[in-house]
Amino acid sequence: MIARTVLMMATAVCPQVSAGIQPDVALERARLHLEDLKVDSALAGLTRAVNESTNLTRQQLTRAYALLGIVEATRGQNDLARRMFREALWLEGALRIDSLAYLHQAVLPLFDAEKVTWSSILRLSSEPAGAEVHAYGRLLGRTPLERRVPADTLVRIDLSAPGLHRVLEVYVPARSIVAVNVPIPGDTLAWPVVPSDEELHTAFLAASYREWGPATPHPQPIPPPGQQSKTRTGWGATLGMLGGLGIWFSYAGLTRQKDSEAAQIAIGIGLLTAGGLIGGALGHSADRAAWQRSNRRYQDYQTSLTRWQVTTEDERARWVDDRVRRRRSDIQKDVGPELDRIIRHNANVQARNATLPDPTVTIQRTLPSY
Repeated sequence: MIARTVLMMATAVCPQVSAGIQPDVALERARLHLEDLKVDSALAGLTRAVNESTNLTRQQLTRAYALLGIVEATRGQNDLARRMFREALWLEGALRIDSLAYLHQAVLPLFDAEKVTWSSILRLSSEPAGAEVHAYGRLLGRTPLERRVPADTLVRIDLSAPGLHRVLEVYVPARSIVAVNVPIPGDTLAWPVVPSDEELHTAFLAASYREWGPATPHPQPIPPPGQQSKTRTGWGATLGMLGGLGIWFSYAGLTRQKDSEAAQIAIGIGLLTAGGLIGGALGHSADRAAWQRSNRRYQDYQTSLTRWQVTTEDERARWVDDRVRRRRSDIQKDVGPELDRIIRHNANVQARNATLPDPTVTIQRTLPSY
């Protein structure tokens, strides 16, 4: 009574430290709240304890769920009460709460109703031992193990170990000990993942633009000729007109006394025009010849560029093929022994699996009813 009084006084004086108290103290405090019918205070403390379950031992967590079941039964939440009792029974199948049944008349009937479904024991062993066991949607542990489980159920058991795996279904009758021994078949090893020739070709082709260079340099670029120039045509016409003008001056000097002024002007215009036309024609021919030379040089450049590109791509393709062959050879040297080991291992596993016996299930109906 003195201890109870001291504990309740500590709770009242220092509520701010409740979140950091020891689990045993928190659980005992919740039980005291229940005895004083302070259900909400008990619920808050237990909920906090379960939420911090990483700090609780298996025994403490079992007690927390059992007390939560009593709290929910006291609050009239029968479904929640049975769910909390179920969680407690998962942790400790032989759990009893007779010492707490006086707290509410519904506690013991609800607990017994839930425990009736936990009237059987499942014993699991495997060959080899140490297999991880999943059942009822949770991890039960590693073989060999023994757990109290819900009765009258068809349970799907998943056993796994490094390189081993097996799944089976077992019916668990009420008030029985179900012993299951499971020889677990081995898993074959997967083939090593190696790149295909296409993947290697793609990788080395991309690398060629960084690591490889052509034997012949790129041809010196030549710009296209563009439109034909008229420079020589203009200069030719100008020079021709100057020539015609010079001839006219010479002619006018010789025939100054013979021809009339109009005749001399007409002759001058004719000589000027003829000189311009002849000079322009000669200049145009020169422009045409220059443009043709430029066009031929450009065509020759295009031909040499095409030839260089074909040669370069052939050289690149040979470089890539050579790298692919070398890499494939290195892979064969590296992976070859591993492939031999995998083949031998898989052959041994398949031979063992072919002679693997079926799981054995033994049912012993000796457990008392609850």
